[in-house]
This record gives sequence, C-alpha cells and structure tokens, in this order.
Amino acid sequence: MRLQFLITFLLFLCIHREVVGQQVYSREKLREGLFSDTVEISNTKKVFKGENLITTSNDYEIAEKSKIFFRAWYKKLKQIVIPDQIVNDSFSVKHGWLEIFNIAGNLQSKTLYDKGIYLSSRDYKDGNIIYFDSINYIDGTGVELSFYNDILFKRKISNYLKHLHQIVYYPENDLHMSNAEFTFEVDFLNKRFDSKNITLTSKRKLRIDSIVSSSGSIKYLNPENKNLQFPLIIVPNKKSVLKLMYYPTPITFCEYDTLKFYVNDSCHSIYYGFTQNLGYHLNYRTVEKTKMIELSKWRDHFLILPPMGTVTNASITCPDRSVKNYNINKITKIDLRDFEPGVYYLDILSCNHGGTVKLSLKK
Repeated sequence: MRLQFLITFLLFLCIHREVVGQQVYSREKLREGLFSDTVEISNTKKVFKGENLITTSNDYEIAEKSKIFFRAWYKKLKQIVIPDQIVNDSFSVKHGWLEIFNIAGNLQSKTLYDKGIYLSSRDYKDGNIIYFDSINYIDGTGVELSFYNDILFKRKISNYLKHLHQIVYYPENDLHMSNAEFTFEVDFLNKRFDSKNITLTSKRKLRIDSIVSSSGSIKYLNPENKNLQFPLIIVPNKKSVLKLMYYPTPITFCEYDTLKFYVNDSCHSIYYGFTQNLGYHLNYRTVEKTKMIELSKWRDHFLILPPMGTVTNASITCPDRSVKNYNINKITKIDLRDFEPGVYYLDILSCNHGGTVKLSLKK
C-alpha cells in the first residue's frame, strides 16, 4: 500500500531534511502552525505545505515507541506516527492536509493526517488524479484506486483485521481482467521465456480485434498453446482464458512493457495491461555457479546484468588486459558491439554474491 512508501519517505525526511521555510516555534522549541518547506530529494526540489500540531503522549494510546517514531492504537487499528520533532513527552506532528508540489507549483500529492495518524492520500499527474487510498479505522478496511487515462484501472479492497485483499481491474468497464499487471522473468542462458495466464470476462458480448505489446516480445496463445485467433469474442458470463508468452531477445528486452487490448465497441475502447520484466544472462543465483558463457556480438548484441545486492559492480578484462568497469545499479545492457571477438573475463562483485566468469565472444 502507498502507506508503506509514505512511512519510508517520512523517515527519510526526519533524518535528512534540509528545509527553507518559516514557522512558529512554541513551547519546548517544537514547530507549530502552518508551514511551507522546500526540500531537495535526489537533486529534485519539492515544496511541502501543511500544518504542524503539538501533541503529547496523553493524546494517544501508544503501543510501541522508539527514538524517532511510535505506534499507537487509532480506533481498531494500530498505526505508526512519525513526528517531525520529539522533545521529552511532546511531539510536533502533521495535522490536516499535507500537500506536495513540484518546483513549478504543480500539485503532485495530498495526504490527510489526524494528529500524525495517516488517513488518506491522493496522487496527481497533469492536474488529474492517478491514485487514491483511504483507511477506515472502524471496520479495518482500506481502499486503493488507481487511474489510467482518467479511467479507473484498479480497485484494491483490503481488510487489515482479517488480512484479506481483493483486486479488481477495470471495475467500472464492460471488460474485466483477472490481472492487468504482470511480472515476467527470463534467463537468456537457461530459460528464455516466461508465461502468465489471464482470464477475461464481460458484462455483454465484446469483440477484441487485437492485442499489441509495446516491445513486440509477447505472444498470445489459447489454452491449447496455439496462436490466439482474432477477433476474439468474449461471451457474457463465460470465462475466456488466454496465455501471454513473453519471449524477448537481449536486443528487444526492456524492463517495462505496455499491452493494449483493442475492443471493437461504440467507443473503440482500449484496455491497458502493464508488465515489469526481469531479464539477465547472470544473476545472484547463477553467478557463482557459472564458469563460462558464450555470446555473439551480433546475435545477442548485449550482455544483460541485474543488481545482485545493494551495490553491484562488474568489470570486463579484455585480451589486451585493459579493464572496463560498470556500476550495476539497475538492469544494465552492456553493448557487446564495442568489443572484438575473443576471450574476456567478467568479474562481478556485490554485497553477498560474486564470481569470475569466462566470456567467449563470437561474431
């Protein structure tokens, strides 16, 4: 849930925040009242506007407490509170709406607090809402809504008391998908494809004319593993199952992909699906077991390596003993066309994994 991101983000601000703003400092040097802070995060400036309220331990039913935050019961749920400041038994906490703007003054998000207790949030892009969530502390339920192209893309209902979650894609549209967010993983040396099933249902008869992926690396199969025939007719109250086969090459591999389902209806609707893809020649499970790999600079084009720990570094020792170094802080595609055919040595070092692999590079 978005709440987990906010908790991490607020802890970051408590530790690293450098602000430029004005605020009233009242008893015990705690911040109180309206504020407007400019915060620089990863070389990007953001403006925070909201209100600080001074509270004490008597305002909460505290369950756990540390030096920089505490957990308190709020109605039927236990929630974390991260004060901006703590002095003895008093806290300066956010209260009401916290708004975040980019440096151009465009609203990016709003978060609602009650004496530091998180209640609800919204994210915006180009003035339009793209995400909403809220917690009902009385019955222990939470709702998350994600929007894409001004359409309700995903609704997630959670019951935190019973630890239950339900996700529905396109809940307000005719076509429903069992899933519209996929994760694929391919090992270019051992398992070059991955697949996921998706079930389509409809409130009325629909015709899907085509499905297109942005990378062109996804094939569409029926339950018998044969190529899906279009148009695909979706019959009301009947499930239609299809298989998405992700089959990239090192050349076509990309970390994210978008699927478009073109529906032949009065609005010529387009339904979207999204994939996050993990691809590699070596990863943390195989780097220590693999002694040699053979690649082609024209067939493969790239050597693909993912991060294998918090910090991952790689180096390639060339036949002339020169060394090329790489910082693997994301899935990295090393262009093999920069190398001549020959024998190289790939050294990978991360926090917990690493090894030396002989790399035989062919034309």
